[in-house]
Amino acid sequence: MKSDSVVIVVIVVSIILLLTGGTAAVVMTFNEREKKYGTKIVKAFRAAGIDPAIGLAMARLESGFDPKAKNETGTDLARGGAYGLFQMTRKTADALGIESDPATLMDPDFNINTTIALTKQNMARVGRNMEDIAAAHNSGKSLANAPSYTRQTYVPKVTQYYLAYKARLEKGEFS
Repeated sequence: MKSDSVVIVVIVVSIILLLTGGTAAVVMTFNEREKKYGTKIVKAFRAAGIDPAIGLAMARLESGFDPKAKNETGTDLARGGAYGLFQMTRKTADALGIESDPATLMDPDFNINTTIALTKQNMARVGRNMEDIAAAHNSGKSLANAPSYTRQTYVPKVTQYYLAYKARLEKGEFS
């Protein structure tokens, strides 16, 4: 019985290798991505003096901690869409004076650092309130002036994740 299972696994792996030209991509689970990139986010946000729970919450909602996430629909199509952990756009990076392309936007460290620059700029405009920071990340506006999707969907989801990550950080996770 055990040898039958081994044979099936070997056959499945062989088929995958055949279909992928001999290179099977390693797919990380959500939990693996959350731990790996969450730890990077926490360190970088703390070093920048920004509550890391907001970074974790936005990354979870924006990409599910997938540094290769891309959204090539929406309002920034002329500049190539949104990419990476925080779904950063070239237009936003350009506005920050940071040169970018899709490949650099999908680099986790680049995406995190660009998001920190954006978050600092947003905090200077809208203050340190978590909901205003989330709204500004999503729409460029404070919560009071944000579009309805941002107010009714994006900010409540970020708030839910923020509270969960705040509790996990207090327990020492992502250290």
